Amino acid sequence: MKLLWWTSFRSFGISRDNDNTQRIFLNSIRNLNNTTLIVSQFGERGVKKNLTTHKVKFIFKNVKKNILPQGKKFSNQVMCHNALVEYCNKGSNYNYLVYSTCDIFVPENLIKILNTIKLKNFIGYVFPNVLVKNGKLLKNIFPLYGIDLIVFKLSKNLAKKFLKLNYDWEQYGWGINEHYLMSMKQALDIPSVNLWKHMDIIKFENDFMGLNESRGRQISDWVNNKNYLLKYLKKNKLSNLWANGSYYYIIFKHFNFKFLSFRLLLNYMLLFFHASLIFLYKILRIKNYIK
Repeated sequence: MKLLWWTSFRSFGISRDNDNTQRIFLNSIRNLNNTTLIVSQFGERGVKKNLTTHKVKFIFKNVKKNILPQGKKFSNQVMCHNALVEYCNKGSNYNYLVYSTCDIFVPENLIKILNTIKLKNFIGYVFPNVLVKNGKLLKNIFPLYGIDLIVFKLSKNLAKKFLKLNYDWEQYGWGINEHYLMSMKQALDIPSVNLWKHMDIIKFENDFMGLNESRGRQISDWVNNKNYLLKYLKKNKLSNLWANGSYYYIIFKHFNFKFLSFRLLLNYMLLFFHASLIFLYKILRIKNYIK
């Protein structure tokens, strides 16, 4: 079994917490056999050196920033494109295409669990995450938003279809990329598997202050990227709820009784209860506005 794993790193040497988090990720990747990282970088410092130091197998793509709109630092669409081109290469023989952020700890049993899934094509993911905040491991009953590891098992033909779809998508900066990736369940017409009951994905809270990343910029990026996603969904005749329905729609569309455990069922019940409260709140606001 061979995995092609795409991700991107922030600069090393700016935030100690961020450096430690990325090194934890690299150490966990090193524990996985037959895994190749495909890393797309946009001028971030110290990345190639740390990849070499940690002795992981990697393909390094140095992306020129002049392909991005002015003021934009990176693009998840470009990262996805680079990974799909490599996966679709006639000479490649990868079995899985994996996306993740670089602020997680990857469980050692991932490959073992993937080997037990007897589907020809599928999308696997882990929801909800386990969060490390201020050095403390939080395992809340209420689900934490975010899907930071997504696994695709795809035939070459389906991967080529994915690559063709990816040309229609734009994305720059922060946000919305997991909405796009999870929409591949509909776009590629493949089943999905929540791997949560077999493993935890430990997510480390980002040091945004140390990295000088403002919340205002993130919100602006998110709004712009939502509009790009809506444009893509319309062009490819996919539901606009992949963009407008937030995580409630994503999890609903990927819900499957087959992969439930008691704890996961409790998480889903709380999530959808919260969704109903938000829906009711919005209706009441609309009524009050009309009055």
